[in-house]
Amino acid sequence: MLRVMKAHGLNLSRPKSENIVFHEDVLSQTPMEKLLNKKGLGPLLLLVLVMALFSHAYSAVNIGVHTGFKFATDTLYKEVYGSSSPIFGVIAGIDLFWKLQLIGEYNYQKDKGSLTISGEETIYTNSSWNIGLRAWIFTVIKNNPYVGAGVTGYSYHEDLPERFKDFKDKTLGFYLEIGNYFPIVVKKLYLDLNFKYEKVDVQPFDDKISLGGVKTTLGIRYYF
Repeated sequence: MLRVMKAHGLNLSRPKSENIVFHEDVLSQTPMEKLLNKKGLGPLLLLVLVMALFSHAYSAVNIGVHTGFKFATDTLYKEVYGSSSPIFGVIAGIDLFWKLQLIGEYNYQKDKGSLTISGEETIYTNSSWNIGLRAWIFTVIKNNPYVGAGVTGYSYHEDLPERFKDFKDKTLGFYLEIGNYFPIVVKKLYLDLNFKYEKVDVQPFDDKISLGGVKTTLGIRYYF
């Protein structure tokens, strides 16, 4: 990014300030990213969640949906796509022991932006998953604050103008979160207010780009 490069035999010379977020010829992958790209890892993580579910048949199980905003922290990303975008997701959890809860979550994000010089449209989409643990801190008047941490995976795609080749890839990171469950009048329903920080970096060219950021969501959870 931010430099002249050759792509698939074409000399794509352009001013250094013309930003393109990714390019596969110069993307370096970490060992964790290479592991994610191996077939079967996603289904394996899903299998672990299902096994945990059936191994605690008498534990409380919950499912839910949420929506909110993701706020970018990377300067270059914000120049192309802006500082915030809406996100939508689904989540499932199972209560374990010691006030712990196992969480599996899926989110979808779509950003429209423009190249800084030409103004041509570019679109960034990201399907992400989280698997981690939440720990209940205490209960105050039926409110249930929690903290959590886990692994996050991004499967992202950048739809570029025709003179460039589109880019897609997968990468891994981690997240930290805090939140609170608020009881609703309807039995077994809760509002879930969540604040999450995701650390997910890629490195096209010489500089790292942070695809993560801060997420703020509000959702509804139903306990079985």
